[in-house]
Amino acid sequence: MIHRSRSDRFREEWVIEEPLKLRRRSRRRLSAVTVLALVFALGWLAGGADRALGDGGGSVPYDRGVVLVREGSPHDSAVPLTIDFFTDDFGPPPGRWAADGMPVEFCTFQFNRPSTVTAEQFRESIELAIRVWSDAEAAIGLRYSGDCPTSFRYEFTNGRNEIGFDDNRAVVTDTQAGQTLGQWSEPFGSVDRNFTEMDIVLDEQARADVPLQCFQTTIKHEMGHALGLGHSDVSGDLMFASFDPTDVSTCPDGPSLSEQQRVQELYGIDRAPTVTLGSGLTTDVGTMVILNASGSDPEGKPLTYEWVQLSGPTVALDAIGSSVSFVAPQTTGVTLVFEVTVFDPFFHRGTATESVDVAVAVADGPPAQAPALISFLPSSEGNALIGWRPVTGASSYQLCGASTLVPDMVTCSDHELASAPVDWDLTLGTKGVASDRRVLTTGVRETSMKACNSLGCSAVGTGPLAGGLRWPAWDIDYDFFALGIDAGPTKWTIFGAVNVAGAKRSFDFYIGPPDDPLRTRVRRCGVLFPGAVCIAVLFPADAHAEVVTIVSSVSEAPTVEHRIPVR
Repeated sequence: MIHRSRSDRFREEWVIEEPLKLRRRSRRRLSAVTVLALVFALGWLAGGADRALGDGGGSVPYDRGVVLVREGSPHDSAVPLTIDFFTDDFGPPPGRWAADGMPVEFCTFQFNRPSTVTAEQFRESIELAIRVWSDAEAAIGLRYSGDCPTSFRYEFTNGRNEIGFDDNRAVVTDTQAGQTLGQWSEPFGSVDRNFTEMDIVLDEQARADVPLQCFQTTIKHEMGHALGLGHSDVSGDLMFASFDPTDVSTCPDGPSLSEQQRVQELYGIDRAPTVTLGSGLTTDVGTMVILNASGSDPEGKPLTYEWVQLSGPTVALDAIGSSVSFVAPQTTGVTLVFEVTVFDPFFHRGTATESVDVAVAVADGPPAQAPALISFLPSSEGNALIGWRPVTGASSYQLCGASTLVPDMVTCSDHELASAPVDWDLTLGTKGVASDRRVLTTGVRETSMKACNSLGCSAVGTGPLAGGLRWPAWDIDYDFFALGIDAGPTKWTIFGAVNVAGAKRSFDFYIGPPDDPLRTRVRRCGVLFPGAVCIAVLFPADAHAEVVTIVSSVSEAPTVEHRIPVR
């Protein structure tokens, strides 16, 4: 036995990683003040009837019950004939995961995996176990993160919940198929017993006589222990202490109602969210399609959305929250089916998901909506990217713009997506000196966007005034935009900058009349590193002005002012 001291209020106890020879004793409540214990739970072993797998069938016990390893000799206890809790043999309270330990995340190791189970079958079995316990609608979150990113085999007491196969440490002995090792903390005077780690170790021996369904049930059974459940005496329950490898009906797919209620007793109830989609729509070939979902959570918790395509020609999905967009394929008469799933913070998923059929046909008119401005972001192409919201029924988009010096000279260009790079930057060649202050009023273009298809284009979608500055001598490269919206007495002003590349720079935003453009500073962005964005929004209740000024500066380089009339 190895001991180490954490503090005056805690004692830690670790088990030496070698097989234990256990003596059967009567069930009793331990009064020890052990605050951190390593617990051995599940095993496919020949307990009771002493029957090994493959000897002609019969019930095989999952495990010996719960074993606490502590100072002195090990103790074990008989399995109680109820749906007990994992830590019942050590007295109240029952062990559980604390709220700050959620979601409970597991990762896997493929090392020593038996040849009878493929890597994908192993991963799918973990995902199934996570899914069936998530469907129990208890207020606990479970997540499977895939194969563990570091190390190559499971390790105890490392703060990570791992699922792997046994090795020369021989944690799994005799005819066992696995063991669950649990660790919890219990400070003196505390009313809580909180799990800190749960590891599941599976037998590394190839067991051709154990069907895949029973292998999956075993992992689900182990996951029940990891949540805090003990055993059930009800035949057919997932936490029942035995199964028959010759009869897959003894290997249930998930927990019974009673077992779900037992987990809810530990963590409370958190019901699954629901989600609905539309009933289908018809669109033109090559057009942008937008699907919108509506999700709700019984407890009012925030939701996340996951979109997948179920059938039809594969398209690239661009999902943003409850909406997803894609470009319809260039083929008529095909159907695309999509599905959306919602998750609450406990990873409970929506149970009322629907599929939406998108029949591709010929449009009967140009897009009805104009694109709406939604973003100004850096891109991988070395420019800021102005983005408009995609429009249903559009197969292409048309960006139009004109210099503020010659507003009547409008030029347009076609784009596949509802976005356009700011590639009309003003370039300065003369270096000057670091103490210079350059005031610029040129290099800005008016922008707008139309949504188009084979039958025409939509109305014009308003865009911002936008421009950029390249000054190679000082390693300066940034883009900016400004937009003033006046709807009668209601006013909005939106402006910002992207430090595209080059050196880091500070940005400050001002508004004012033409004769005093720096009258009011509305935002100090601070230092923007390459790729960083700063945006300011003035709402109707704020003060507005005719000119927006964006000031860019850094020590030992010139300061630059861009004065942009927005009204």
